[in-house]
Amino acid sequence: MAPGTFFCNAKITISADGVVLRGSGSGSGGTTIFMNGNKHQAIIISGGKKGSNQDEKMSNNNFAKINDSYVPSGESAFTVNDVTPFEVGDRIAILRPVTDKWVHFMEMDNLKRDGKPQTWIARSSGNI
Repeated sequence: MAPGTFFCNAKITISADGVVLRGSGSGSGGTTIFMNGNKHQAIIISGGKKGSNQDEKMSNNNFAKINDSYVPSGESAFTVNDVTPFEVGDRIAILRPVTDKWVHFMEMDNLKRDGKPQTWIARSSGNI
């Protein structure tokens, strides 16, 4: 996205593989998505073929822990503690614990909607 403020009054759905939604940074000269209208989800990411073996594997709770202490945004490789749940070509979901420190780092603890404090995600939700 180019720098500027963009108004979102309905969900944005990304249903194709390989799509990257990228802004121009935060702050002055950055990109802002302003949520307006009725309450709604901002961005929905979906895709894949329903009923595929991959959907079944994702629902079987096949987990591996990322060993790296830091993985930069856009990185295409990282180290996991166990590769046995995976096969070449698998789609994966990366979950991140929602902590107060992380929410503050992401600057999601100061959101406002119509001048009122807005909740981004409940910390008790576990992972994103």
